[in-house]
Amino acid sequence: MIISHSRRFILVKSRKTASTSIERAIIPQLDINDVWTPISIPSVDGRNYYSAWPIDMMTAKWEWFRDLVGRDSALHHRFYFDHMPLARLRPTLPAAQFGSYRKYAFDRNPWDFLVSFYAYRKRKGEVANWDFDRFLHEFPVVQNRALYTENGAVIADRVFRFEELS
Repeated sequence: MIISHSRRFILVKSRKTASTSIERAIIPQLDINDVWTPISIPSVDGRNYYSAWPIDMMTAKWEWFRDLVGRDSALHHRFYFDHMPLARLRPTLPAAQFGSYRKYAFDRNPWDFLVSFYAYRKRKGEVANWDFDRFLHEFPVVQNRALYTENGAVIADRVFRFEELS
């Protein structure tokens, strides 16, 4: 996820839409006060994605603590994470700021998304011995729409289609 205060936009990081590649292209253009979450492969450190509050620092640093406390815990003051929904981001910014920044997201044809998501989970070993039919019926699939909607309404200013990328 990127919050660019210098350019006044928010980029939601969605799943299986080349979002890591998009972030890697944008990050070198960002300013020192802008926010982005870490990218693990290849490693790119995040910047300004958590506050000095001890729980936020521990959540950002240790995966075991993230699992214990949870990303959505009310104990956090300010902690941004990959695939953070805009609705969850909204209360972390002043209302005027959130309202005035352009909010962007990417999404993908649902069938293509499922095929890509299955291949990704298979590579990670989570469904190594599963066929696609079993995956469709048993694996909990999260849709990107939840990242850029609130109560069913789109709150992003623009949702780009993965298929439009070239």
